[in-house]
Amino acid sequence: PDALDTPATPRAGAGGPAADGSRPRRKYTISKPRQQWTPIEHRLFLEGLLLHQRDWRAIASHVGTKTSVQIRSHAQKYASRVAASGAGGEVLDGEVVVLAPPRRKTREEKGRARREGARRRGKARREEREEREEREGGMVEAGSVES
Repeated sequence: PDALDTPATPRAGAGGPAADGSRPRRKYTISKPRQQWTPIEHRLFLEGLLLHQRDWRAIASHVGTKTSVQIRSHAQKYASRVAASGAGGEVLDGEVVVLAPPRRKTREEKGRARREGARRRGKARREEREEREEREGGMVEAGSVES
């Protein structure tokens, strides 16, 4: 028999049962029909990029018919398309529209992420130590000496 004739085994997420016995994922359904960006919406998007750089909410209000999530997605596709073409970007009213690089995290944001990571690692170490103590039957109290 040909390999293409054999049925594929169901995978988790493909509607079949999950390997670990948990419930399968809900089948993906399209709730709204896909909408193309009109040339007018794309032009407004480019204007918004020139005016507001990476402020997706401001660009969304400038376009008026798309959400900030849709704007972000369109910007990602636009950036990859520009990179693939090798061009610097589209020209709008004599200006080349280029997607600005993402802003760097502030010191405060970096510190918060570092503290949260340390907190998670500390919790994992505590849990590990408690499990080890349970297995070993408890620790010898500090300061006591066995004779």
